[in-house]
Amino acid sequence: MSIAFPGGKRKCLTFSYDDGVRQDIKLIEIFKKYGMKATFNLNSGNLGTVGRINHMGFDVCFDKMKPEEVKDLYRQEDGFEVAVHGSKHRNFPTLEDDEELSEEIGDDKKRLEELSGQKIIGAAYPCGVYDVTMPEKLGRFGISYCRTINDTHSFAIPDNFVFWHPTCHDNYEYIFDLARDFIAYDGDEPALFYIWGHSFELDKNDRDRWGNIRRICKLLSGRDDVWYATNGEVYSHFANQVK
Repeated sequence: MSIAFPGGKRKCLTFSYDDGVRQDIKLIEIFKKYGMKATFNLNSGNLGTVGRINHMGFDVCFDKMKPEEVKDLYRQEDGFEVAVHGSKHRNFPTLEDDEELSEEIGDDKKRLEELSGQKIIGAAYPCGVYDVTMPEKLGRFGISYCRTINDTHSFAIPDNFVFWHPTCHDNYEYIFDLARDFIAYDGDEPALFYIWGHSFELDKNDRDRWGNIRRICKLLSGRDDVWYATNGEVYSHFANQVK
């Protein structure tokens, strides 16, 4: 796919974060400082819950944003997009009938649109789980793109945005090598660098994860040849070009 990004740019950077946890507040401040745009995938049925999570052996805070906080935190005017992540974070292929699908996907979309004031067109698969029925099922509710957790470690444009595979997780061992390759890229084909994660993971104490996300944003910021975009802006750009 040789369609350039806006302004004739050949490179684009986008971020995606799941679950709507309170660590998003700190992450968004970092994104604002460095001019990054990002998509946040929320579970409307879990907003306002408090607790902790043991994630891959790390015990971290798992408090969720409150419903009334959504609009002011994830502001489109600041470069942030809200997307569906399942009302209760249930794996989409396990939903057995239309009522369950509607509750988990359709109701999540409707509620998040009410809370955010945004028109929602995207999603991320809970736990990254999907199957071949997803394009039809998601399409019923106006979901045009959906992110997996299958890292490509490449800058390729997806063939099918309903199975949108990101470049890498923000804790990928070689993310700085990828970032330098992205900066150096000077090819004719468009290059899309897609970083994803969960901001609660940045609290893990195995390494300086908060410091690393700051450094990656600083390294990639302020580049005239890069289009900084939300997931929805990327999808819409290509969808409009091929009409």
